[in-house]
Amino acid sequence: MSGGVERSSRRPWAAFSHESFPYDWVPIVFATFKVIALGVAMYFAVKWQYDQGEKGTTRALLQTGGKVIALFTIALAAVGLFAFSLSRMLGLDLNLP
Repeated sequence: MSGGVERSSRRPWAAFSHESFPYDWVPIVFATFKVIALGVAMYFAVKWQYDQGEKGTTRALLQTGGKVIALFTIALAAVGLFAFSLSRMLGLDLNLP
């Protein structure tokens, strides 16, 4: 082939280079979709919390929030302890430089 990209019979995908088939737009589209999806989800989460707050009392809401925070903290500590012990068991060096 003169002037074109030479195709290899063993590697048919070798004809596609970064210049001829750019994927620069993929991270932009995915990041935009992610931001939009998370924004919509956050909007509905806040709206739902606000609607629930109008139904119940503030004290019950604070108690539930405290329980959720405590449960999250315990779960975070458990996962961290599990990861640390697994790393030690596998022989990974966890010393700070």
